[in-house]
Amino acid sequence: MRKILILSREVGYEMEITEVENVPFIPESCFNKKTVEEFFEELKNHDDHFENFAGMRKERGTAQVMATLENGKQE
Repeated sequence: MRKILILSREVGYEMEITEVENVPFIPESCFNKKTVEEFFEELKNHDDHFENFAGMRKERGTAQVMATLENGKQE
C-alpha cells in the first residue's frame, strides 16, 4: 500500500494511505477467528480461492502483487 501511495505522490496526486484500497490475499472471513484452529478450518472453506491462485502461480511462475493508479484512484 505504501509503495503505490509513494508512486502516486511522485506523479503529482495528493493522496493519503486511507485512500488506498487493499484487497488481502487471505479471505476476510479468516481474520476474525479466535484460535489458530478456527483460522485453518475457515481456510478450508476457501479452497477454490487458493486453487485459482495456485493455477495463476503455475502460469506465471511466481506470486505477484498488483496495484493500479487510474484517474487518481488506486486499485
